[in-house]
Amino acid sequence: MTIRDEIIQKIVEERIKILNNPNSSSDFEKTKNDWVAKIGYYLFETSSRNDKHVTFEEFRESLIKAAAIILSALENSHEHDLKLNEVLNKLKEDSNEH
Repeated sequence: MTIRDEIIQKIVEERIKILNNPNSSSDFEKTKNDWVAKIGYYLFETSSRNDKHVTFEEFRESLIKAAAIILSALENSHEHDLKLNEVLNKLKEDSNEH
């Protein structure tokens, strides 16, 4: 297994953890800003400053979490499109019936 395969596997494992979290049911209600804020938190939490020393392991763990959240956001954005298309199709059907 290559390093890339291991990284992708870790991202998928983290995504599964998110799905198993009971709070993930509210993901559909998150706004684009909510997603960006959550992703930003993990991207910036391990940024180094003079008073904060972060190991590469901690850095990688945060990147994995951010990547899993990006995956969540992408999946949910597609679900929004599907729901919107369902509503639009229903409206179109209703207007054709009248």
